[in-house]
Amino acid sequence: MAQRTLMPVTKLNFLAALLGTTAWASACVAVPAETEPTAAPAPEVTETAAPAEPKPVIASIEDMPRFAYEIDLLPSELLVSDRLLSEYGPLLRADTKSVLDTYEISDPATESGLIGDLAILDLLDGDPESVIAYVAEMTALAEKPAEKYTTAMFTDTLAKARLADREVSDVIAEKLAAMPFAVVQENVESAKGSLEVYSENLVLGMVQGQFDDGALDRGSISKDVLSTLIRMRYLRDLVVPNKDAMIAPLAAYIEANAVEKPNIWPARDVDLTGAENLSEVVVVAWDSGVDVPLFETQLWQNPKEAKDGMDTDGNGFVDDVNGIAFDIDGDKTSLLLQPVDALNQSEADVRGDIKGWLDNSANVNSDESSAIKAKIANFEPDEVQPFFEDLSLYANYSHGTHVAGIMLEGNPAARLMTARLTFDYRMKPAPYLEANATKDAAAMRETVAYFQANGARIVNMSWGGSPEAIEYTLEVNNIESDPDKRRARAYAIFEIMKSALEEAIIGAPEILFIAAAGNSDGDASFSNFYPSGIIADNLITVGAVDQAGDETGFTSYGPTVVLHANGYEVNSEVPGGYEMPFSGTSMAAPNAANLAGKMLALDPSLSVADLIGIMRDTADTTEDGRRFLIHPVDAIAAVQARTG
Repeated sequence: MAQRTLMPVTKLNFLAALLGTTAWASACVAVPAETEPTAAPAPEVTETAAPAEPKPVIASIEDMPRFAYEIDLLPSELLVSDRLLSEYGPLLRADTKSVLDTYEISDPATESGLIGDLAILDLLDGDPESVIAYVAEMTALAEKPAEKYTTAMFTDTLAKARLADREVSDVIAEKLAAMPFAVVQENVESAKGSLEVYSENLVLGMVQGQFDDGALDRGSISKDVLSTLIRMRYLRDLVVPNKDAMIAPLAAYIEANAVEKPNIWPARDVDLTGAENLSEVVVVAWDSGVDVPLFETQLWQNPKEAKDGMDTDGNGFVDDVNGIAFDIDGDKTSLLLQPVDALNQSEADVRGDIKGWLDNSANVNSDESSAIKAKIANFEPDEVQPFFEDLSLYANYSHGTHVAGIMLEGNPAARLMTARLTFDYRMKPAPYLEANATKDAAAMRETVAYFQANGARIVNMSWGGSPEAIEYTLEVNNIESDPDKRRARAYAIFEIMKSALEEAIIGAPEILFIAAAGNSDGDASFSNFYPSGIIADNLITVGAVDQAGDETGFTSYGPTVVLHANGYEVNSEVPGGYEMPFSGTSMAAPNAANLAGKMLALDPSLSVADLIGIMRDTADTTEDGRRFLIHPVDAIAAVQARTG
């Protein structure tokens, strides 16, 4: 499938990870003006005021108003121009306020993001008082426990330091002292890691790579792009100059609280190695491809196919001995693992960069983390794009193998079928049009039919997409300059794919499909993220928690997220047999798939409804009602009780 608009949902989305720290920015409520004093109190008025008209509700990201702004500079030129703040800042402020004033937004994370834009604008404009008020408003909207402490932390710190003429390091240290480390650890460590790689050239190179190509031909940018430019200016002008002053207290806080959180998962784990009377169960890694020799003893085998360069069994796929694959153009291929010929460096060098990035994000001091920080610090702007495209390509290349290893762990009865789809890794993706969606829709139907024809019982989907991703490809490729027409076209294209996948899943009721919730730290349903937003009797969506069962800072949530599993620093294989700890709902979903596979190995008569029912009934619901932690020991015990 030419899934240019889909992405694996790990924390290896590097550009999003870098921009994530700007979410520690803030926003504003107007301070009431003082009234003029009067000589005598006004007479009381007894008239009853008419009730205010209710605001129209924005129940989906699709309903958000779109805006466009004419440009005559490249985005990277606009980034460093005085005109960004003097001309475009007021436009972004007015449009953002109009949305907040006119509509009721049902998703607090989206509302908070809009307020965050206002806060950053005010901080850049030198109005720290309103920034502090915005931070309070954003904090009130925060839903996750950690976010109630860390929302807009850097912006709030910079505003308070400026307002009281204090040192930035003292203000942030004071804020950190009031935070419970067990709650905020992941957010603080990740933020410190991002700060350590920020530089002016990095920011400039990111803008060049994402937005410059063809921008003057377009002649306009969307509100999303303008918001990104403003946030990048915030990084360049305010965060980078103060990063050392913020890193030092963050490092001291982490070191002073360096106590490992308890790990609840080993006690819940079930290993079926050596168990008797297990039944083979076909599990599918529908993902970016698998290095199949790593799992040689646990591979599903197509007995009618031979590795002879032909479609031996006449099913439409060549050499599908262990599964099927589609390349980035949506064409069938016999390669079950995505090639990495396009890397600008050696595979070993990029693997080292990935490890350094992960270590740095998790506050692990290693040779690789030191090397990656030194490497990025010396970048010229034109070196940024090839570097991050290398990281993204390798992340895609390794993603499916990592997921497969989690699915198979401790289950000798599992038989792995691979179904490769191919994600785009480029900063500026190719346009995604009706023809692409139609081709992918056919491939999705054909893929699910392949699962059915070959006895698949569990299918893991640690990936996702949204109409906004399609909208972005249209914008950067100069297709549909009118923002409303672009939105309508993007949603129509999206619906071609989504409806095909939804119909295919519902049409395979004997298969349990498991989706990753996504890593956008928002409501997957509001953002139209799929497949996690799909409602079907045979699909469950899984969110990510950490080793202690606490909600991760990145995991998406919402009404379709009914289970949670470990998605933080999960070790598994990558191509070549190396091990790495990846984080993301991409890792949580296959942990749930692993449990389902073990249940079927013990009792193959379990229906999809049985699997879902037992997993949900044995999950631990947390006191706040937000998390439903899978409990493999209890789920397996329930299966064994059924079978005697």
